[in-house]
Amino acid sequence: MTTDSLTRRHVMAVIAAGCALPLCSAAWAGESLRAVLRPDATIAFSGHSMIAAIFPDDDHAYNAGVDFPTLWSGPTHFDFIGWSSNAKRWRAHGYARSGSYDRLVLTEMGDMERGLPDPASPQGRHNLQYLYWFAMTAIAKGAEPVLFMPWSPRQPDLDAQAMSVLHYERQWLEQHTGHPIWVIPAGLFARAAREHYDNDDALFVDAVHWRPDSAVPTGLAYLTYQFFAQRRVPRVTLFPEMEELAWQVLQDYRWAGFGGTEAVPALQIEDPLPEPAALPAEG
Repeated sequence: MTTDSLTRRHVMAVIAAGCALPLCSAAWAGESLRAVLRPDATIAFSGHSMIAAIFPDDDHAYNAGVDFPTLWSGPTHFDFIGWSSNAKRWRAHGYARSGSYDRLVLTEMGDMERGLPDPASPQGRHNLQYLYWFAMTAIAKGAEPVLFMPWSPRQPDLDAQAMSVLHYERQWLEQHTGHPIWVIPAGLFARAAREHYDNDDALFVDAVHWRPDSAVPTGLAYLTYQFFAQRRVPRVTLFPEMEELAWQVLQDYRWAGFGGTEAVPALQIEDPLPEPAALPAEG
């Protein structure tokens, strides 16, 4: 089976076209593509070990192959705290809050047995509030917030649950910030890569992290570069099949901003946080 058909088969199985939330009528609905980012732009990341997979293999990362800072010609900054919520990273007052950048990449933290917290739960509302503060911080700096899609642990398969929650958060942020929110589809890529190799023992080092020398960390770095550069990776030196797979995922997935039509249905719930607290004054 070809890389292209593997990707399409998985994307079609996991996501469906259309919007399942009333919020969508007030959102951007993907009708316009993203503006091209300067190749020397500064990109800031706030996250845990899932984002660390695209950074160099050091004391908190899992990438011994091609990493994102090697591919990207502009500055990159990573506020890393292992197993951290957005609330914990907010309180750490890292570069995402104090620095200057053009894009801010945010991710979510969930439970390896149940997935991401329901947005209507106390933890879910807590997550929405801090995502909102991070997004508004970026917007106040003239930057754009971006979501990094988490992937499922090795077992159980939590893709459908996590994706529906993440896409609710995406739509909720669009409505409450008034800005388009795009998504780096790391979860879709990870599932397609697992199907491509069909050998989880060779890919995972534990329940959720990739082996540093496996194809997936390099593939995720390719995916992130392609998302921001909006072009193919030049001079691919390692795992060319992952570079091709990443590009196909971005072409198909609606909220990557490449004109794709496949969109994950979000949860159908009432807005659990209709009036988020305003961005607090720095001090």
